[in-house]
Formats: sequence, structure tokens, C-alpha cells
Amino acid sequence: KFDDDYYLRRDYPLSYPSIAEAIGQDGQVLQAGDAKLTFFLAPGHNPDGLFTLIEPAGILLAGDYLSNVEFPFVYHSFRAYEQTLDKAEALIRSGRVRLLVPGHGDPAARPSEMLRRLADSQAYLREARATVQEGKPFPEEALWQRYAFRRNQASYHRANLELLRLEVENERP
Repeated sequence: KFDDDYYLRRDYPLSYPSIAEAIGQDGQVLQAGDAKLTFFLAPGHNPDGLFTLIEPAGILLAGDYLSNVEFPFVYHSFRAYEQTLDKAEALIRSGRVRLLVPGHGDPAARPSEMLRRLADSQAYLREARATVQEGKPFPEEALWQRYAFRRNQASYHRANLELLRLEVENERP
């Protein structure tokens, strides 16, 4: 699908690396020389997201979370995304994280910036819930003042609201 979406023609077969170590639970550790990699399951954006904390450097690889250029893009589950943000908050507040590296956007070295990104993501999810569950209008102008790439990101916002509508409908008895 990726190749079709981007009109790619490969002159080689597509192959993927084999999995050397499957990550199946929070706190799973791999040692790589002097670096200790601790993994945390991070579903929400997708079902198989991961956080990786690299110590002693204190680097948190946050994947598709806590970006300064994107609001949450939720492809899997709003509830799981919210729980993953709770996990990120605990890690940040623990003092173990000295550098946050998201998959998109800029790294953050100040805890105040990390917590601001967390608060922005939590606020986005709360506003989406209020829109879907209570019929409140989403404050889109504020969204586009915070995130500058409206032309590219508006479709992701609409898809988020649609996914949340489906989740809410499926939760009703």
C-alpha cells in the first residue's frame, strides 16, 4: 500500500528484519553496552507503539507522542492514547527523562516543555471528547494557532473525531 500511495517502483524485493527481542510488557529491559534500554508499551496512536527510555543518558524516544508540531493522531484508540499519556507523565515526573525525542518535531530538554506538550495533547483529547460526547464545538481556531500545518493536518483532526465517535458508539450498552 505504501508503494502504491507514493507511486514507488522498487527494483528489489521488500524485506523486513527479523525480530530479535519481542517487547511484550512495560519495564522490559535490554542492555546494549553501557546503555540500558527500558521499554514501555504505548498504544493509542497505533496498537503496537513503544516508548524507549535510554539510561543513563535519560533519553526518552517517544515515537508518535508529545510532538510540538502535531496534535495527537489517533489511529487505534482514544482510551489507550489517554492511558499512554498518563504513562508518559509518570516517566517525565520521575526525573529519569532528560531529553524527550518525539518521532515528529523537535526534541525537548526542559521538563516544563515536556509537560507543556503533555498538557497540549491531553487538552486536545479532552476537547475531542467534549465535541463527540457533549456536542460542544471543537475550538478549531485555537488548534490551528497552536499547530501551524492546518492544510496537511485538518484531515487527521476530522479522522480523529470520526474514530472517537465510533469508539463512543461501541461503548454504549
